[in-house]
Amino acid sequence: MNRYQSRTKFWKPALACLAVAALVWPQAASAAAATNTIDEGRPVYPGAVTCPYDLPPHIKWTEQEEWAWSNRICLGEIANMSKFKLGDKFGCNPEQADDWPETRDLSPAFLETILNHEPYRGALPRTGVRIRCARFNETLDLAHTALARPCGSRPPGFTRMSSLSTCGAPA
Repeated sequence: MNRYQSRTKFWKPALACLAVAALVWPQAASAAAATNTIDEGRPVYPGAVTCPYDLPPHIKWTEQEEWAWSNRICLGEIANMSKFKLGDKFGCNPEQADDWPETRDLSPAFLETILNHEPYRGALPRTGVRIRCARFNETLDLAHTALARPCGSRPPGFTRMSSLSTCGAPA
């Protein structure tokens, strides 16, 4: 066996191993990455009747928050809290918000979750989050929150609001 043949014997198997590794490595890396990420949400199609994204289980959500997300906001509908369950006899006058039942209460954690975290943020319809006749009794601070749509002044039903001053559409 000459020098050339001995080198070929060594390099052929080595190159074959490298070729197999090059083919398998990207698939293994992408599979590992997929298990460590949360997919970006996508808005449901018009006319959908179910939301594919449940609220995260590590927080105890109220019935009205689950209804507002799963049955209204995720499906691109207005979450009119005066119509939750069978509805109530109260109107939507924010000056009477102190008299509204607790079924109108939404938490800042609920709003922050659907505005800032995937898959909820990505699942929001192009019309954005539309909530009517709701009450937020805890301080809601959206300062420095990058929203898909600009936010305005203090909406009715927000009894405590820390700041909306620097939230808005991303640059």
